[in-house]
Amino acid sequence: MAKLSLRKYLITREVKDVKSLDLWRACLAEFLGTGLLCFCAVGAGLSPEGSPPVSSVHIALEAGFFIAAIISTLNTVSGGHVNPSISIGFFLTGHIGFVRLFLYIASQTIGAIAGCSLLMSLTPHNLHQGGFGVISPGSNVTATQAFGAEVVITFLLDFSTFSFVDKGRHDLSGSVPFIIGIIVTLNIFAMVGIL
Repeated sequence: MAKLSLRKYLITREVKDVKSLDLWRACLAEFLGTGLLCFCAVGAGLSPEGSPPVSSVHIALEAGFFIAAIISTLNTVSGGHVNPSISIGFFLTGHIGFVRLFLYIASQTIGAIAGCSLLMSLTPHNLHQGGFGVISPGSNVTATQAFGAEVVITFLLDFSTFSFVDKGRHDLSGSVPFIIGIIVTLNIFAMVGIL
C-alpha cells in the first residue's frame, strides 16, 4: 500500500509540475542561459586564421565569470543549472522530478545548439577554423584519458555544487554562484593540457 501511495504521489507531482507555468519559465531560462553560455564561452575561444590560439587563461576566466553571472541571474527562475550534469544531480537528490529533468536537458541541448548557431552566423568565416573555439583533447591525449578528465572535473563541479545547496549547512558566506564560477575556472586551468 505504501508503494502505491508513493507512486501516486510521484505521478501527481509530475503532472502538477507539467501544468505549472513555472516549469515552462524555467525551461526558457535554461534554454537562454545555456545558449548564452555557449555563445560567450565558445566565442571567447575564437581566433582568426593564422593567428595564435586564444590564451586558456582568457577562456577560463570568461567561462568562470559567465557561469557566476548566469547562475545569479537564473537562480530564482530555474536554479541556474545550465549544465545537464547539474540537472541530473538535482534529480538524483530529489530536488527536481523526472519531467523537469527531461525538459531541462532538452532545453539546455537546444539552447547550446542555438547559441553556437547564433555565434556562427554573427562571426566572420575566418574565425571558424579548427574546432570553432571548442576546447578539444590535446595532442597525444586518448579519448579514454579525455573522458576520464571530464568525469573528474564534472564530479568536482557537482560535488561542490551540492555541498553548497545542502540545507544543513550554515557556514557559507559570500556568493555561491561566484564560488561555482571559480570552480569552473579551476577545472579549466587544471585540464588545460588534456582538454
